[in-house]
Amino acid sequence: MGCVSIPFRRLPHQPRIFLRFVDDFPGVANFYTHPPTFEAVTQVAKSLAFPTDRRKTVAAALRDINASLGAGAATERNLDRLENGAVAIVSGQQVGLFGGPAYAFYKALSAIRVAEELSEAGLPAVPVFWMATEDHDLDEVRQVSWCKGGKLTRFELSGDESRGRPVGQVKLGAPVEELTRNAAELLAGPGSAAVARLLQESYRADETYGNAFGKLFTQVFGDYGLILLDPLDARLHRIAAPVYRKALEDRDALKYALAATFANRRGSRSWS
Repeated sequence: MGCVSIPFRRLPHQPRIFLRFVDDFPGVANFYTHPPTFEAVTQVAKSLAFPTDRRKTVAAALRDINASLGAGAATERNLDRLENGAVAIVSGQQVGLFGGPAYAFYKALSAIRVAEELSEAGLPAVPVFWMATEDHDLDEVRQVSWCKGGKLTRFELSGDESRGRPVGQVKLGAPVEELTRNAAELLAGPGSAAVARLLQESYRADETYGNAFGKLFTQVFGDYGLILLDPLDARLHRIAAPVYRKALEDRDALKYALAATFANRRGSRSWS
């Protein structure tokens, strides 16, 4: 299989600040604490320090989440490492049908690889994938398109009866099983039988979008120790509550600081 690198500037609808981040970081450095380099990430990671009790609470919640999704020994080892001081390399994506767009898998692989590189450099790190189960945009996750032979095939579930709820709590329903069979028939090439089995084992009528996505990613990336995080977990809500409370208390100061940053940028350089 051939690979082609496509510059982000050739892709439509890219935010200007992101393109500047990629192509000209000094021009947007005021908005970030460090440049997007491996050396900078390593230095920042070394400076991080979290209370031991918080680490234990988070690790306990993540153990239950991942056990419920069928995680194995590699993930358990990484959870032990996280509890004992390893830094977390976090990526994430909405819990789309059949794993969502291809870049969701690339995000997981990126977190895995960065964690490996940091660990090889002497800084223990583990990969964590944030499943956006609290998202309410059901239309964004209930459909996916696959390409075969230059033709797109769209798979889609109904969403009329479950609008307004977090997608992680929405059950797939009976129609997903026929949809999964149709998707499996479309697969071809090396590994297609294994992928079909993973889809059929993960996407069942009584599963939610969150659980099905999590079970699929657990099976695909389990040997790499990927840790999945479900933000619907009430224990994680309690841990995060002080952060949100502090943000609300400091909202005026944060607003003025952000406005000042934008003002400084406008005064020194254009965004174009």
